[in-house]
Amino acid sequence: MNHMQLTYFLTLISTALAAFNTVIRAPQCLYMADAGPCDAKIRVFGYDYVSNRCVHFYYSGCGGNPNRFATRSECMETCYVQNADGQDPIEDEKFDLFYKNEF
Repeated sequence: MNHMQLTYFLTLISTALAAFNTVIRAPQCLYMADAGPCDAKIRVFGYDYVSNRCVHFYYSGCGGNPNRFATRSECMETCYVQNADGQDPIEDEKFDLFYKNEF
C-alpha cells in the first residue's frame, strides 16, 4: 500500500469513526442485549444501536452485559439519539412488539 492509498484509507476510517461516535452516547450502548445463562425471566430494556431503539428482553438474572436497563426511559436517556433520521415513536412501539420474543 503506497502513501497515497494509506492516507486515503486512514481518512475514510477516521471519518467513519467520527460519525459513529456522534451516535453512541455511552459505552454500554455498544453491546448487543444479552439475556445471560440463568433461568430467571426479568423484563428489562436493551439498546439496539443499529435501529436506535430501546427494546425489551428477558434477562436471566446472571451474566449478560451492561446494556440492560430497568425501564425504557432509563435506556433512552442513556443511549437513544434524539435527532436520528426516521425515528417515529409509533414505529418504535411496533418494533418493540415485533421483537419482544427475540432475546
